[in-house]
Amino acid sequence: ELGLQNNLQSGNIYTIGYSERRGQGRLTILGLQPTPELIRLVLQRNGTRLPSRSCTEAISTALFKRGSEYYLIAVNNSQENKAAEVELNLDSKGKEDWIALDLVSGKKWPLHLDTLSSIMISTPRKDGTIVRISKGG
Repeated sequence: ELGLQNNLQSGNIYTIGYSERRGQGRLTILGLQPTPELIRLVLQRNGTRLPSRSCTEAISTALFKRGSEYYLIAVNNSQENKAAEVELNLDSKGKEDWIALDLVSGKKWPLHLDTLSSIMISTPRKDGTIVRISKGG
């Protein structure tokens, strides 16, 4: 493999992977390890934004929308309590004030998504939380 890499000419474009039709869509096989960074880059290249992404290891997130409110679900898969920063891509960012309400703890705090596109949450070990994000007054 190293011999093949050393013989590659610089300045050329090399193809990796292949695409095949599946039903009404296409499946692209890259032949690379599906790391979070690679998946993020592929989605970004195709113009798809992740609705939510934890910047903290072992925290999984999902973002749902109902009407004008968003619900962030965060799960801590580790053996320790964690505070996590979660990046958000909400449809309606802007000068509006937002309110975050942790539906498990009852904690409420303001969000300023015009200057910051992330939220800090706390989750106990092997547990999770749900945060409602709505437009404030």
